[in-house]
Parts: sequence; structure tokens; C-alpha cells
Amino acid sequence: MRYVGGKFRQAKHVCFELKRRKKLRTRYIEPMMGGGAVFAKAAPLFKEAIGADVVEDLMLFWMAVRDGWTPPIEVSKDDYERLLNEGPSALRGWVGFVASYNGRWWGGYGPKAAGRDYLAESYRSTMKKAAGMTHADFVCCPYWEHEVDANTAVYCDPPYEHTTGNNHSGRKTPEGSSDGIYGTEHFDHARFWVVMEEWVQKGALVLVHEYDAPEGWERVCTTGRVETMNHRGQSSGSRKESLWTRGVA
Repeated sequence: MRYVGGKFRQAKHVCFELKRRKKLRTRYIEPMMGGGAVFAKAAPLFKEAIGADVVEDLMLFWMAVRDGWTPPIEVSKDDYERLLNEGPSALRGWVGFVASYNGRWWGGYGPKAAGRDYLAESYRSTMKKAAGMTHADFVCCPYWEHEVDANTAVYCDPPYEHTTGNNHSGRKTPEGSSDGIYGTEHFDHARFWVVMEEWVQKGALVLVHEYDAPEGWERVCTTGRVETMNHRGQSSGSRKESLWTRGVA
């Protein structure tokens, strides 16, 4: 699925560490599932797998795909503009990301560019991912509502701290932002790390993708470099994108 901030290239690193560190844990939670690149590969490693996000349309989409729904590979501009103002649905979740410019949630109609058909590409990718989700459950909720224990492995891909713009532009914030977007400028990073620490103390294996982490968290590996932008949309250099863990691994 075409999705801003997706982790297609990093999924192999995450799954390698999950397999290496999960021990006898049988339950997997991904509270910020997004485009599902990691979830599709990680879910089969566990007896129970729960994917979640705060965008209702997105979770309705993944539920429908899991249950056999086939998304369309043709979406007209009229359909795009109509769905923009409709209520949540699996189709709206598909169109809002995949038919949008650069995969940004309702970022403007643009399913084809530079000779590429992003709808067709996303369709093939989504159908491939669906094979790993047949036993999964999906819920729409903020990350802090999940219950974890020592039998749980968690992977989180939050909006990155100290970046401008909208790293996860599809996520509607449950924290009351003015524009309804769960992006870096609205995400409470301090609260996030407090919750992660609480989960570690409960015995859960927690893996987090970020540039940096609080003291006590271990950098497991560097999965790549991400170019960051300033407020004018100009490059401000690249930073190391890393996977972090702590405690009971």
C-alpha cells in the first residue's frame, strides 16, 4: 500500500530482531500499523497478532482485505473527490492514501506519475501482504489503550521527534489537534516514551523505530538514513533511522 512513512525497506530488519528476541512470546501488537509493511511479515511469527492505528478508514481497509475484499485498481478524480466527503469505509481508506499524491492522506488526486501506476503497484503489494494477515485482528485506537504483558512483543513506528512536517500524514490525532492530523507537530513524544517504559516494565519486548531514544534504550541497528526537511520544504540533511529496545529482550 502506498503510504507516507512506510517501512517496506526496513521490515526485514524489524522481523529479524523480533525473531531473535521474542523467545516464547506468542502475541504481537503493532499500535501504529500504517501501510502494513512490517505487520505483514511480523504477524506470521506469532500465534496472535493485533494491528492498530487511529485512522478508522485505514483499519476498515485492512479488515476488509483480510476478509477477502479486493480494492479497485482504477479510481477517477470524481470518485476521489466524492469519497473525500463521505463517511469512513474500506474504500475510502484505500483511495485516501493510494490515489493521493505521494501517498499522503487526501493530499490531492495523483495515482499516476512519471510513467508509474501507483494504484496497480499498491494493489499487488497489498494482495501480497494480505497473505500474512489471515489470522490477525485489527482495532482502531491510540497506542496507549493496548494492554500488554510478558507474553507480548510490540513494534512501534511513531512520528519521528525533531522533524518538521507530517511523518505519518494519515493519522487523525486523538489528542485534539486543530487539523485532525497525527503528525510530528501534534505527537506527545514524552508521553509515548513513558508508555513504552511502562510496557517494558510489564515484561513486554518493545522495539521502536526512531532517530534517537531516551537514556537506557539500546540501539539495536541502524536501518537507513532519512532526509529531513525544514519549514520551507528544503533539505536539512539526513539522520540515522534506528531500531531501539530496552529491558527484557
